[in-house]
This record gives sequence, C-alpha cells and structure tokens, in this order.
Amino acid sequence: MPDPQKISEKGGWLWVGRIKDLVVIVRRNQNPKINIDRRFGFCSEDERSDRAQRFRKEGDVNFGNSSGGSGGSAVYLALLSALYKKPISSQVAATGTLIMSEQKGMINGQEIILAPGTNLPIAGLKEKVVACVEKGIDRVVLSKYQSPPNLLVKKDEYNPSKELTFENYQAVVPPEIKDKITAH
Repeated sequence: MPDPQKISEKGGWLWVGRIKDLVVIVRRNQNPKINIDRRFGFCSEDERSDRAQRFRKEGDVNFGNSSGGSGGSAVYLALLSALYKKPISSQVAATGTLIMSEQKGMINGQEIILAPGTNLPIAGLKEKVVACVEKGIDRVVLSKYQSPPNLLVKKDEYNPSKELTFENYQAVVPPEIKDKITAH
C-alpha cells in the first residue's frame, strides 16, 4: 500500500489514508468535523460529480462509498492510517462491525459483555474470504467470534497454499500508532 499522501491545499494540508477501495481524508484542524456520505455511490452522475467537488471542502475527516456496518473495521484502519500518516499493508482486508459502547451480546449461544471497539461477526464470510484469495490478499481482519473461514469452504475447494491469516483489527495497526491510541 502506498504511504498516506500529503496534499497541499489553500489554508493547510490534507492527509489521505487508504485501505483497499476505501479512502479517508483528514484535514489539519484543531476542532475537526466528520463528514460521512454513505450515499456517494448511489446517486446520479451529475449529483456524484457535484458531491465529489464538495467532498474535501465540507468536513475535516471524510469518507464515502462504504456500505453497511461490516465496513467498520476497514473505516477504522483507514482513518488511523490517515490520522497518523502510516500505511496499513495492501495485503490486509478488513470486515466487521465495530461497536461504540459496551453491550450485552450472544456469541455461540453464550451471553457475554462486549467492550467498546469489539469487532462483531458478519454475514457472507465465505464469499469475502474467496474474494480475498482471488485478489491475492493474505491477511483478513475479522471478529475473533467469527467461525474459522476454512470451515466454511468445501473440502475439495480448500487450497492450503492459499491459506489466510485472520486477526483482530488491532493486530495490523503499526506499533507507533497503537502507542498513541487511547480507548474510552
């Protein structure tokens, strides 16, 4: 993955962080505003062009073209990449919904307390893993509560030479970023 890019702009600079097709832009500001445009990919060509022109100008942290909650861990990693100006490897794919506050949950039939920042299991894991293998990705971030992906692949489809490593989203964050993160 290329390093986060520094872009000059009138009145300051921007940092752009990327993870796969997700782009996060951060503008230096003491009181940053966040702009989330979930509809970016679902509008007419004219409206999309207009939004693209305004995209970097209306907020300090911007992202778009992320559908559904299962992109939460990818958004988190791209945001960290942009904020701390450190790349996340292009060999990393991420999926999972991150919860923002403590909540009770049922995992494998057992009630547990889930801490803020927990990466929740998602649907469609087999399809996402197959897509990762096809794209040559060798690291996938997913919930520690998710079933091991190799159990979801038919035995005759499994190829041990394409085995993936699955890890918690914090495991792919560079140490110099991790040292600066405070969990609330």
